[in-house]
Amino acid sequence: MTKSARFIRFNFWELNILLLLLALFYANFLGILDMSQITFDIVYFISLFVIQITSATYRKRLHIKSNSALVFVEDERERSIIYKIHSILLCFYTAAAFLLLLAIPLINLFTLDIYTALTIISGWLILMGFLGNIIYYSTWLRYYHK
Repeated sequence: MTKSARFIRFNFWELNILLLLLALFYANFLGILDMSQITFDIVYFISLFVIQITSATYRKRLHIKSNSALVFVEDERERSIIYKIHSILLCFYTAAAFLLLLAIPLINLFTLDIYTALTIISGWLILMGFLGNIIYYSTWLRYYHK
């Protein structure tokens, strides 16, 4: 496995864990989870600490100084794959933002509570983060193994 493939796999799992922590934060904030505040804080900070430690050691082991998309690219083939993936993700996130902008008046029309509207919008943003991450990784695997 090349350096870029290892870096992309690591970033995929790192972003999934961070999005899961964000979803945990929103679920606890909205009262969906029934966790005490001290338990939530302990789980949250231990998870963030583990992510930071693994991120630092992994980046040190791969000799990566910044988290730019083209820092880890080793040849022109991987560079063209990254450009294809970024154009696909740009289209996906643009469409997701446009759909959210269209949905906000409908959400406010059918819900009178701002709390419910914020819950739906935050759930949408977290879901789009997960889907974008999955699209990134699956597209990388599809183009990389050709």
